[in-house]
Amino acid sequence: MELRWPLLGIFLVISILIIKKITNLKVFQFENSGFIFSIKYYHPSKKGIVFPLVEYPVNKLRSLKIERSVFADIIVIDVDLKEKEMPFRIKIKVSDINDRDYRKMVNSFL
Repeated sequence: MELRWPLLGIFLVISILIIKKITNLKVFQFENSGFIFSIKYYHPSKKGIVFPLVEYPVNKLRSLKIERSVFADIIVIDVDLKEKEMPFRIKIKVSDINDRDYRKMVNSFL
């Protein structure tokens, strides 16, 4: 009887954290055709056509790097634009991308 309320509180907190994690879940999909690279970033339950978040010609890519942190990794993409001398920077938060997949992405541009 005494443990009912603390256990209920712990169960409620864990349930909220799991639901939040599921709602924030995203699929990161990278594709390089040789001329154009595209990145799709969407929730797994999305139905229908998924349009790319990023789509640029490969020859406009200036740099692709990953910034690691405790909670999430960030893919940083710099691309050249005609209008600006400074590169256009795109940051995409991803989770659990391993070094092998990152190297595959970088090697696809070589």
